Amino acid sequence: MSNIKSVLMSACGLLLVPGAAHAAGGGGIFETIGGLIIIVLGVGYVIMIQLHKINTRKEYEDALAGDDVQAANSAGQRFYSTARMDWLGRGGGLYEVDHAAIRNDISSMQASRHRTVEIVNEEPTDSNSSSGEDTIAKLERLHKLKEIGAISAAEYDAQKARLL
Repeated sequence: MSNIKSVLMSACGLLLVPGAAHAAGGGGIFETIGGLIIIVLGVGYVIMIQLHKINTRKEYEDALAGDDVQAANSAGQRFYSTARMDWLGRGGGLYEVDHAAIRNDISSMQASRHRTVEIVNEEPTDSNSSSGEDTIAKLERLHKLKEIGAISAAEYDAQKARLL
């Protein structure tokens, strides 16, 4: 990525300095075509940076939906580092506030998991229900959690298998 960046910066310098293209041996139609190529490359590079940011955000969200805290922490560091990049791909360091946000996201993930297990394991309020009705009620609560996005399909399947 740094090679593309240096070529773009050099070419932009030639385009922005009056007469620089002539001094470098360019001129006329070649300047125009060269300028258009540089613009297209620059726009492509900016789009590539934005797609990278989108992909790291998706990876982070997926990691938070999983059970692996270490993977979520690593994905969070990549996400927040990428989020701090400018349009040229510079920067990208992590600050204490980023680490705090990652810790908060992971603790929220874990709290959500514990609450999900509590909801699934809650006993029905009707004390006269049989074991089969109890399982059905738990499966219904589990399905509702999956429907609202509180648990993933994999978690739903695992809990369902445990209940059945």
